This record gives sequence, structure tokens and C-alpha cells, in this order.
Amino acid sequence: DSQTTLLQSQAEPGALDGLPESTGLLERKDARTEDAAFFLANQSPQPKSSTPLQPSEAAERPAPHVVSAEELTLVQACLQRWRSEIEQDVQDLKESIARIGLSIEQMYCDPLLQQVPYRLHAVLVHEGQANAGHYWAYIYDQPRKNWLKYNDISVTESSWEELERDSFGGLKNASAYCLMYISDKLSRRVAGEDDSSRLGPFQKEVDALPPELQHYVQEDNWRLEQEAEEWEEEQSCKIPQMEPSPASESQDLSSESGPDQSSVCEQSVRSLSSEHAMIAKEQTAKAIANTADAYEKNGVEAALYEVRAQPWPGKGPA
Repeated sequence: DSQTTLLQSQAEPGALDGLPESTGLLERKDARTEDAAFFLANQSPQPKSSTPLQPSEAAERPAPHVVSAEELTLVQACLQRWRSEIEQDVQDLKESIARIGLSIEQMYCDPLLQQVPYRLHAVLVHEGQANAGHYWAYIYDQPRKNWLKYNDISVTESSWEELERDSFGGLKNASAYCLMYISDKLSRRVAGEDDSSRLGPFQKEVDALPPELQHYVQEDNWRLEQEAEEWEEEQSCKIPQMEPSPASESQDLSSESGPDQSSVCEQSVRSLSSEHAMIAKEQTAKAIANTADAYEKNGVEAALYEVRAQPWPGKGPA
């Protein structure tokens, strides 16, 4: 009783007024407020026990040096309740993690999502920051069954191990920026495993054309391939040269002979052919689709009229 009297006389009045009896603490709804009031009451200096402690012993023991049985019981109850709440929170988190993991594993188990198998076709890799950097791509070559690395003008053979090293990030400054998947059926077509696609994606439209139009398309494709080969040969033979001065250029033009002028004309024709090769493929595909549509709707005469009206590559105005 003497220790309790000393504790009440030295504690702050405002804090002790907020400490009810032990029975009143259990009846409150807000247990956290009760615990806070208890610890605030014990922040004031506490009286020493009847047996004085030596300075070295007092320094080793945390304050308060005297705790009553009621206070000890209250602290134990608070700690036990907090431990139960934390254990329940941890258990809830574990169950939530298990549910999320199970939902991820079963995400693609739906039969409706398994009707179209797909595979990785290309990976776009970025190195740098959001405002500046460098891009390159890995594209799977279906006929050759290997990966190709497209880095600016350089195209080299690569491997899955190199793709993984560049794509997974980590401590490096490069990581995968975009993943492209294609249908497994389409990948087999590209690899030549499907005979129905040996002539390209427009084979269905070409087969719907009359024999005369099919022959015309084949000839136009052959001319396009020839122009593309000539353009590639021209680009490979180009050598960077310094621009001549106007005076020397005029002298060269004045001293040119007939064969030299013909070579200049040939170069200009080749440049026009290269421009034609850039747009011919797109125009050809569009013209084939329009002609096939006209043939299906109105017959052969409408298809022939559509052929004459279309701006086919290499064809002048009608």
C-alpha cells in the first residue's frame, strides 16, 4: 500500500485521472485507448523500492523500477491480445497469397482460353531511360528454327540464352520492352509446314481469280522480285563519295561522252525502280483484294474491268 501511495503522489494528476480500476478497463470498448492511458501514466518518475538500488543496478534496469501486480497483469493481457491480432493478420495474408497464387495457376485452365495455342515470336529490348535509349529486336526465324537479332542495320544470329540475358533486366540497364506472340498455326505456315500457305497470305484471294488474272499476278510478282534484286544490288555497290564542286561538275558534264550519258540515264531508271519497289507490294495486295471482291460479286467481266481500273504497279493510266 505504501508503494501504491508513493506512485499516485508522484505521477501526473491528469494521467492518473484517466486510469480507472482494473474492472473498468475490461469493460471499455476501445482497448487501445486503455493501453495508451496506462503507458502515459507510467511515464512519470517512479518511487524506489524499500531496498535502495545501487547506481549501477538502477542503470541496468529500465524504468519503472516498481510495478504492481495489477499493472503487470494489464500489460500481459495487452501483449497477449496484440500477439493474437498480429498472428491473425499474418494468417489472413498467407491465405490471401495462396488464393492469388491458385488463381494465377488456373487462369488459363479454362477450355475457352486453350483453343488457340500461341508461341513467342519477337522480343523488343530497350536499353536506357524513359526519355532516351536504344532499341533492338529478337525475331524468331521459323524456317531456320533460330533467333535473329536486329540491331540497327546489323542482323546476326542469336540464341535463347542471349535473349534471356538481355530481356530479364536485373542490375543491367536493358530489359524487354515488348513481347509479341503469334498463333502456333501461323508459325507453322511461316515455316512452310502448311502447303496451303506456300504462296503467301494472299493465296486465297489469288485462287479465287480467273486463270488470266492469276497469270497476270504471277508476272507482276516476278517483275517486283526483279526490281527488288536490282535495288539491293545497287545499294550494295554504292560507295560514299564527296560531292563535286559546281565548276568540276560542269567540266565533267561537258567532257562526258555518249556511253557515259547512257550510264547516268541507267542510274536514274534504277532509282525510279527502287521507288517503285517500295510501293508496288502494297498496291499489288490492294488490287488483288479489290479484283477478287469484284469477281465474287459480279463475275469475270466485273473483275476484268476492275483490273483495268486498278493502278497496278508498272502500269500506266488506262
